Amino acid sequence: MKTRERFMGIMGAISMPLLFTSSALYPISIMPKLLQVVALFNPLTYAVNALRDLVLYDKLNILMDLLALTIFNVFFLAVAIKELNKIIE
Repeated sequence: MKTRERFMGIMGAISMPLLFTSSALYPISIMPKLLQVVALFNPLTYAVNALRDLVLYDKLNILMDLLALTIFNVFFLAVAIKELNKIIE
């Protein structure tokens, strides 16, 4: 990115759909089927579930949420490293 404004615009374009397709605003069970499928692949869904369980319900059973977030992070870190190598060469 050459300008900060362009970066912030792209971040807004990415983060807003992630927020609306996660379980942060309303439960996944009342979403249309297509959005339910999208929510299953949305990492924000798992972060919200983990935080909700810890803060509201005082549950420590967040292993599956942390596992999903770890898999997402490792996958996209590998993609970023591969793309960075293309830029450098």
